[in-house]
Amino acid sequence: MVKETLRKLGMTKNEVDVYITLLNSGEMSVNEIGSRSGLHRQVCYDALERLLEKGFVSFVKKKNKKHFKPLYPDRIIDYLEEKKNQVRNILPQLKIMYDLEKEETSVEVIKGKTTLRTILIDIFRTLKETKGPLCIMGVEETKFLEFDRIAIKQHILRMKKNKLKEKLLSKESATKKIRYKLQGRGAQSEQSRRYS
Repeated sequence: MVKETLRKLGMTKNEVDVYITLLNSGEMSVNEIGSRSGLHRQVCYDALERLLEKGFVSFVKKKNKKHFKPLYPDRIIDYLEEKKNQVRNILPQLKIMYDLEKEETSVEVIKGKTTLRTILIDIFRTLKETKGPLCIMGVEETKFLEFDRIAIKQHILRMKKNKLKEKLLSKESATKKIRYKLQGRGAQSEQSRRYS
């Protein structure tokens, strides 16, 4: 339970093992820590370096040899408070990033002729405000014209009048057929057009 909680606080397994060993045994050299914890001497050194950075342990030199000892466990609370304050300092920047206007994506399922007319008008109004291109994909080309030819022609006239751009992703053969029927002339090879 204790080890699991310490791991959840961001300590590595080796850090936890070394820290618990020091708490249970008190001041020790690296060799003694390795012997008690079952960890290799270099692994102990690496874990102790990180524990020193966190402020969980300290050391004294005795006969030119470092002896490590744990600091009072309340130091963990201080460490977490420091982390909390660091997050607090960058929180305004994070909120600015979060509040930045994101590009909106919407998906609509169209059912019925009235719905199609309403959505075409809504698309036109949105494009008039944003001046962005209209991108259409997933069109069932064989039924596109038969669905509501009058509404679609009115939509194209509005687009032409306001010089708005449309991009249609479809099979080349179907795109030619749609253009031919709507415009009453031969199709162009490009698959996007500007109404002008």
